[in-house]
Amino acid sequence: MFSGCSVSSLAARFAFFPPDPPTYSVKKDDGGRLAASGVPRDHSMDVLVLDTKHGNKIVAFYLKNPCARLTVLYSHGNAADLGRLYDLFVQLKVNLRVNLMGYDYSGYGASTGKPSEYNTYADIEAVYQCLQTEYGISQEDLILYGQSVGSGPTLHLAARLPRLRGVVLHSAILSGLRVNINKIKKVKCPVFAVHGTEDDVVNWLHGHGLWKLAKEPYEPLWIKGGGHCNLELYPDYIRHLRKFIQEMENITTATRLKKIRQTLKSPTKPAATTSTAMTTTFTANYLQNYLTPSTVLKCCMRIESIGNQLSGMAKSNTNDAKVLIRSLRSAYAATPISLKIIDLYVVYAITSAVIQVVYMGIVGSFPFNSFLSGVLSCVGTAVLAVCLRIQVNKENKEFKDLPPERAFADFVLCNLVLHLVIMNFLG
Repeated sequence: MFSGCSVSSLAARFAFFPPDPPTYSVKKDDGGRLAASGVPRDHSMDVLVLDTKHGNKIVAFYLKNPCARLTVLYSHGNAADLGRLYDLFVQLKVNLRVNLMGYDYSGYGASTGKPSEYNTYADIEAVYQCLQTEYGISQEDLILYGQSVGSGPTLHLAARLPRLRGVVLHSAILSGLRVNINKIKKVKCPVFAVHGTEDDVVNWLHGHGLWKLAKEPYEPLWIKGGGHCNLELYPDYIRHLRKFIQEMENITTATRLKKIRQTLKSPTKPAATTSTAMTTTFTANYLQNYLTPSTVLKCCMRIESIGNQLSGMAKSNTNDAKVLIRSLRSAYAATPISLKIIDLYVVYAITSAVIQVVYMGIVGSFPFNSFLSGVLSCVGTAVLAVCLRIQVNKENKEFKDLPPERAFADFVLCNLVLHLVIMNFLG
């Protein structure tokens, strides 16, 4: 059915295989606080042991980000535990600006019990209850993330939370565990799917099939050449995931603005009368019978209400602009220093061209050939610098085989040719 990746073969591959031995253990420190050995000591992380309704005790890590507006509940894939995932959790917490809760299924890591499909359902329910009671996180501020077999418990919980903010399906299984096909149809929030096209464990068609069945599918990410366990190594992964998180952060503001615009829609205008006398009579009667002090007061209150709504909308737009600026600053902060130097050079060249144009406009007697040569020099070198930036940017896969030294040599050569042409133009 799925290019040789049948349900029976998936069942064989996804019999639960917890790491043996576990990569960490849980014990109390000198202060009586739970800590995990085998992972770095992190004061921004809480180590939790939670009881499930099936009588198991599962371990969870809660990583706090003071700048977070949303929380991600991460259900990991097979043959992994929290000790192996700690570094990834830290990177996601910082790069996505979220709180992150990760947990081990029953029988994984330091969690007790035996791994099974139904135990994973009880596990994620216990973790969600902890987020509600211990950290005050509601479903409106929660994004569920399911990787591989983690798509099972993720969709199980997502189908039960009608006001959930979003869902991420990472190398998800269409029907390997049981009824993901039925559960995805009950999810009422945006669903973002990411899958590698060369996944030889769970065929790409599984992720694509679930995405197509979603009620509110978000722009997916099909990573060309990506496998089953290496998608985090691709730059597109974190970039696209960050975009999804940021849009989920702004979804409440967008919804509120939509409602305000609906309330401000003008009522239908009455049809115009053809008789001037009838209009005059109607106006006189209206002024006499209906324009009372109480109606005037109601009208003023309505105008004030509309004014408040417009003021609120203006504030919301201002907040949206601030969020956008912060997002751009955050994204540019991760830009390599070499690219920032090229950006400064481009700004310098364009600024020099603008200054020459302004000077020519004011003075007017500047030799035209010299003026034009100067502008061409600045604009031309700025264009060449932009080309250099594109070539040395490691995220542009088209130039991945081009060494930065070769790109810079081409930049110098092209500048030399450009200025030889300009010198010839000057005569």
